[in-house]
Amino acid sequence: MNGPVNIIYSGDETHLPAVAMEEVNLSLHGANRFLERDIPLEAVEGVRHLLPLLNEKPLK
Repeated sequence: MNGPVNIIYSGDETHLPAVAMEEVNLSLHGANRFLERDIPLEAVEGVRHLLPLLNEKPLK
């Protein structure tokens, strides 16, 4: 299983920030790391916005 994994919160959504309401696509490795650690969902959202910039001009 090498494709993206969808993590969707199915509990009480009234106490979640807006960013948690969106579906986040992660690799299997990323999903495991997300579940193992207490990573703020805002950080995951930030990475999603930074990826296009890193892909356009990769760091050397």
